[in-house]
Amino acid sequence: MNSKQKSLLVFVFLFFGIVMQSHAQNKLPAKEAFEVLKERYSVTFSFIEEDISSVFVTIPDANLELDEVLQILQKHPMLTFKKIGKDRIAVAVETNNLTICGTIIDADTKEVLVGSLAIVVDKKGTISDLNGSFRLIGLKNNDQLTISFLGYEPQKFSVLEYLSLTDDCPIVALVPQQFQLQEVVVRNLFTTGFNQKRDGSIDFSTGNYGILPGLVESDVLQMIQVLPGVQSVNESIADINVRGGSHDQNLIHWDHIKMYHSGHFFGLISAFNPEITNQVTVVKNGTSAEYTDGVSGSIFMSSNNEIDAKLNGSVSSNLLSANAVLQVPINKKMAIHISGRRSLTDFYNSPTYNQYFERSFQDSRVATSSDKNVNSESDFYFYDFSGKFLYNVNEKHKLRISLLSVNNQLSYTESSADTTNPEARRSNLNQENFALGGTLSSDWSTIFNTELQAYYSNYNLSASDLRIDMDQSILQLNQVLETGIKLNTNTIISENFSWLNGYSYSETGTQNSSDLQNPTYQIIKKRVQRNHGFFSELSIKNNKTFIRAGARLNYFERLGTFLVEPRLNINHKLSNTFSLNLQGEFKNQTITQFVDLNDDFLGVENRRWIVSDGTTIPIIKSKQVSLGFQYKNSGWFIELNPYYKKVEGIITESQGFTSQNQFDGFIGSSTAKGMEFLVNKRINNSNVWASYTYGRQNYIFKAISSEDFPSNFDITHTLNVATSITVLENWKLASGIQFRTGRPYTKPVEGQETYQEGNFTRVNYGDLNVERLPSYMRLDASTSYDFKFGDTRELSISLGVLNILNKNNILLRYYEVSPENSNEAIQIEKTSLALTPNISCTYKF
Repeated sequence: MNSKQKSLLVFVFLFFGIVMQSHAQNKLPAKEAFEVLKERYSVTFSFIEEDISSVFVTIPDANLELDEVLQILQKHPMLTFKKIGKDRIAVAVETNNLTICGTIIDADTKEVLVGSLAIVVDKKGTISDLNGSFRLIGLKNNDQLTISFLGYEPQKFSVLEYLSLTDDCPIVALVPQQFQLQEVVVRNLFTTGFNQKRDGSIDFSTGNYGILPGLVESDVLQMIQVLPGVQSVNESIADINVRGGSHDQNLIHWDHIKMYHSGHFFGLISAFNPEITNQVTVVKNGTSAEYTDGVSGSIFMSSNNEIDAKLNGSVSSNLLSANAVLQVPINKKMAIHISGRRSLTDFYNSPTYNQYFERSFQDSRVATSSDKNVNSESDFYFYDFSGKFLYNVNEKHKLRISLLSVNNQLSYTESSADTTNPEARRSNLNQENFALGGTLSSDWSTIFNTELQAYYSNYNLSASDLRIDMDQSILQLNQVLETGIKLNTNTIISENFSWLNGYSYSETGTQNSSDLQNPTYQIIKKRVQRNHGFFSELSIKNNKTFIRAGARLNYFERLGTFLVEPRLNINHKLSNTFSLNLQGEFKNQTITQFVDLNDDFLGVENRRWIVSDGTTIPIIKSKQVSLGFQYKNSGWFIELNPYYKKVEGIITESQGFTSQNQFDGFIGSSTAKGMEFLVNKRINNSNVWASYTYGRQNYIFKAISSEDFPSNFDITHTLNVATSITVLENWKLASGIQFRTGRPYTKPVEGQETYQEGNFTRVNYGDLNVERLPSYMRLDASTSYDFKFGDTRELSISLGVLNILNKNNILLRYYEVSPENSNEAIQIEKTSLALTPNISCTYKF
């Protein structure tokens, strides 16, 4: 800002200060104002002095006529005026049907606070609009008013006190809470509800969510893919890649419970109900020392943790499922939250369902039967259910108990034209995750608090395939059973200095089994791992610097192994517009997923969880460092974030190889280095952003190649450009385009595509991952409109379209031996979701 701009700014502030001061000087208690007007216009005001004792009136300009003055005075929210004769005016005070209004702004930046502002007046409330303005009607003068916004100190008034601020709609300036002032770097990144914190994590609230391209609801695992460095190479939220890592390298928590299943429709929509997932935090580096696992990234989700004063909920439906949420306060200390969602496939198959079904089951047993003499039929549905019990024991102790049940069911039958034996095959697939957890938060003093967490998580994947005509069956099972407990203690040493300590224990068991009948063959593998963790972490926060430094000591009981994980996260403001962010971490995990692209679980769900044994399946260890630069000024936010990550202990079975090395069991490592760039500009009622990620992910498997080669998740260039616009107060639009270069794959050797290995013919693959799929490009758009009925009821209608241009993007390419000629290999491709519309209708009350 140059000297002229500074001078102009000072002049503007002085000018408005003088205006406001002169305005304030004309504002008097009502009795005194009426005395002034009595002398000026030779009239008498009749009133009850007790009724107007707390009422203030601004005296109109002296050049106005009496009738003009009365017209202005009639606008006062509490007073009515009536002429009785030529020189007598009766004044009545309204106390039971008052209207208030105002505009809420940030006291520091003077920016209006939009969307999530709650104004509660004796169980009445509203939220501020795009201009930060609000209005409430039908109030009493002794009602208590609270104006609040997440991360700001609330302001409280009686309605009478509020109306005394001014005759017009006042400006209410909220002061940021000190801890929020230190935590948040930028608000409303991408769209309303997204915030970036000083530790580099992204935090967003689905309840305050604005709109993103292609989405009709706040699907958490779709939304996080707007972040640079977070994507899915195969368009699946059950296969999210953070900085080039595989999906099993992500730590996913829901209400402090570790989850092993994240997707409905086998990876196309999130398994976490968008209407109850209240808060989400995504961490790519510099994780707090209280967490282990997730060597690539962490996703923390939580449901509503507050006891509302009145019953509220929602019902919604889109072209895939219906959803209901109910939050019931039992009393001031206790509440129950319940929700349920189920697919609508029993009633009809919408165009959206048909596109999702084709995308999910392509190249699976469900979709590949081509025998004209065989009729096939499939039945698929999903559901999830959640519940939460909230109990405030007293002001210092709060208990929360959460449960979540997620389920996908698929049945498939083949029938022959032969009427003597009509049913030839029957297959079933069941995928579920049941989670139960509890948290007790205790404030023992103003400087010491604790949090005790305990959880149980049970993941089951089972598939049965019965060939009736051959009297042959196979049953496959994958199960994860985990229990855990954690105690956090937090000591607030000073306003800017805190000390976190704690202990965690978890026991994780996996079972993998295959049971074949005719011929008889059975294999069962069970493994259990018990982990102990001790952690300590110091946090220093002030207006310029944020430092979080700590370490975690892990002991793996079954392996007899100790591992130390240091963590560091530093953010420093170089100036009012520039800041520097340094992050580093060591992490590990003792569970991974095997991937079988062809055979496991009907070819639909091809991932099996398995616990490390320390030898053939080692502990996965990662080291990561990143150095980021940020610029924020006048609605602009620009971030540049180079990073380097090395992951050791990965095995070929977990990486989704399509070549002959898929089942070799080789142990190796991977490196990921790249740069993430983000620019976001807020312009009035719109956000425009562009993100670019350059990344190189390479494998090092010495048993396969003497040199490193591209990872199966190596996407060199990724570009996202999008905008979200609020056209009117209730109407929003968003559109965006995604572009990325193709992932690598391996081709067979030309002229010698197969080879013989004993009694089996195999595809003879060439050099690993030297070929590239064509580039990926997708254009999405969405729109939503809200109809408001009173202060608390709202109907929202959203329309979204994915892949508007109907691009046939190739996600995966691999080869199999031709069933017609064993000397040839046939090419198999999995493609992206085609043009897919969806519409959602949500009623909140």
